[in-house]
Amino acid sequence: AGARQGFAIGVDGTLWGWGNNVTGQLGDGTFVPRALPVQLGSGYVALSSNVNHTLAIQSDGTLWTWGSRQYSPARVGTDSGYSAVAAGYLHSVAVKSDGSVWTWGRNEQGQLGLGSPSGDSVALPMAIGLTHVRAVAAGYNHSLALKTDGTLWAWGDNTGGQLGDGTGSDAATPRLVGSGYVAMAAQGYQSMGVKSDGSVVTWGSGTLAPTLKASGASMV
Repeated sequence: AGARQGFAIGVDGTLWGWGNNVTGQLGDGTFVPRALPVQLGSGYVALSSNVNHTLAIQSDGTLWTWGSRQYSPARVGTDSGYSAVAAGYLHSVAVKSDGSVWTWGRNEQGQLGLGSPSGDSVALPMAIGLTHVRAVAAGYNHSLALKTDGTLWAWGDNTGGQLGDGTGSDAATPRLVGSGYVAMAAQGYQSMGVKSDGSVVTWGSGTLAPTLKASGASMV
């Protein structure tokens, strides 16, 4: 789900979307909101959407995007081999099958992880140096990456403590949040993670470090 739009990928790879479409974030070739699901294409295996734009990966590993006034899917660059995506507010994050992380879009708070913040936008994906990554997430202006060894990394805006490093200061390169994670998510100015013992921790929006919210024993 994006801010006001939803998507579903069928087991046959068909992509369906509904909801807000004012910036073309449904990718159906119009700016018309949809009260019921409409088919948007086929051959999709992964998708992420935020406020204004949507990212998707097709079965051949190619990366596609739409929204922000682009109402039809457009391919991102010429590379393939993508396996996961995360759409931020005005930035994007993707993982390739080799575990490398690629980012593009706005970077004024270091949300691209390229080493320095910049008011200029990056038009095409650039590698940021993280390896062995299996999943990514993006909030408003921050990003998360989960490595295969269970370590969790974060970068970008940290005004609400959403990087989880206890500092509250922005990071233009990835910082270690902690280890033992098996899943994570980001939204707005918040982040959360699930650890290998089943516990759920959250941070951000004023909480500077991961805080236990539920233990494995109490989860269903």
